[in-house]
This record gives sequence, C-alpha cells and structure tokens, in this order.
Amino acid sequence: MGDIIVGLVGASGAGKSTIAKTLVEEFNFTKLHIGTPLKAMLMALGLSEYDVAGPPEHRSAPNDVLSGKSVRFALSTLGTEWGRETIGENLWSKSLERRIVERLREKTKPCSIVVDDLRYPSDWDVIASLGGYIVTVRRPSVEVARSPLDILAYRYGVRHVLPKRVLSKFLTHESEYHWRDAPKAFEVKNTSNPKNSAEALVRELGLRQDAAFT
Repeated sequence: MGDIIVGLVGASGAGKSTIAKTLVEEFNFTKLHIGTPLKAMLMALGLSEYDVAGPPEHRSAPNDVLSGKSVRFALSTLGTEWGRETIGENLWSKSLERRIVERLREKTKPCSIVVDDLRYPSDWDVIASLGGYIVTVRRPSVEVARSPLDILAYRYGVRHVLPKRVLSKFLTHESEYHWRDAPKAFEVKNTSNPKNSAEALVRELGLRQDAAFT
C-alpha cells in the first residue's frame, strides 16, 4: 500500500479533530493542519497552546488577550477576512500543500497523512491534486441548514454589499458554509466511539487502495 492522504470536512463540532486524533494514536497517521500558521500567529500575541487548540467551548469563550473576542472568531477572521480576502484566496491552501509535499519528500517508507480542518474548495483541491481522499464527517446534531441569506451571500456573491451588522448577526461565517459542496470520496458517521469511526474510515481507505493497485 502506498502513501495515503486524507482530508476531513464537516460541520463545526462534527468530530473531525477527534477522529484525526484517533487515526494518529491508533493507526500511525501524521496529522497536519491548514490552520497551523494561524494558531502560531495568535500564540505570538501571548495565547497558549490550550487557548488555540483546546476544547471548542474554551475557544469560543471571550479572551482578554483578544480584547474580549474569542479565539474561534480570531481564527475565522484572520483566516478568511485577512488571509483569503486581503492577501490571496490560496494563501493557506498553498501553505498546506508545501507542508504535505515536504512530509512526503522526507519519508523513508509509505506514510499516511490526515488533515482535519479543510473548509474551502481551494483546500480540498490540494488534497485531490496530491491523489488524496476527501472524507465528510457527519454528525446531524451539529449541522445547521443553509439559510436563504447564506445562499445569496456565498453562491450569488451578494455578501460584499450587505451591511456588516447583517453579516455578523445573521450570516453563517464562510468558513462554515462550503463543507457540503466538497467532492467527498465517502462519508463517515461520527459515533459516540471515535475509534469505531476511525476504524470505518481506515477500512474504507483500505478497500479503495486495494482496488487502485489491482
């Protein structure tokens, strides 16, 4: 079996990071994050590793270092409004691509890589271009339906003419909008046992890898 690259997509709170953690601990995957540079930037301001990578409820709480804003808000706006919209929409995906290629170049034997925070088409395009698999993690209890305003804003491009107060109050942040459109290879249902979900993912990957080499 050759190298395996897996990109996880899904709603916020679907369990992508938990499944990725299990893949690392139980199946010898290497985990890479598209948001690693973002977290490093916030830590340079004085935030801790726990602040930027701790439980969702902690990352969603007001933080004094960020003038009362949450780490989640800071990561979202730094990644999208600053990175994608001000610098370039491929800024973070190109960074991820370089890190994956570097990891593959350094390997001494076949390796398995999982990326657990893909959010935009440019993100999963990188995984696809490297021969990887896009896997959607489903957890219906945390999935929020797209509103008509979301669809108008992101599919038809009217977001840039809407007042900021409308955007902040009524609009799903763009980083949480696109996951349903990812060209997934298959889906994994998140259960109360992340090991079961990870095993199902690895089992499906094995079948696909075997088919590719026969």
